[in-house]
Amino acid sequence: MSTIDVEAMRRAMIVIAFVGAAAADATPAQRSLLRDDALPPLRDPELSAAQAYEKTLRTTGRIMGKDWRPAGEWEDWLLSLLGDPA
Repeated sequence: MSTIDVEAMRRAMIVIAFVGAAAADATPAQRSLLRDDALPPLRDPELSAAQAYEKTLRTTGRIMGKDWRPAGEWEDWLLSLLGDPA
C-alpha cells in the first residue's frame, strides 16, 4: 500500500482553488488566457511540480491583474488550505 503525501496534495489543491477562483471571475478573454497560458505548465514534463505550480500561479496572477484576489467561498477555501483563519 502506498502512502499519501498530504502536503503535496494540499499544494495541488491551492493551485486548483486559485485558478478556479480566477476562472470564476475572469472575462471570456481572461478565461482563454488562463486555458492557453496558465494551465500548460501543469502538463509540462520538463517542470517539477513546484516549478509548474509557481509558474501557473504567477501567470494566473498576471492575467487577472494586480488588484484581483479570490473572494467569497474561493477566498475561504484558500485561506483554509493556507492555514489562515477564514
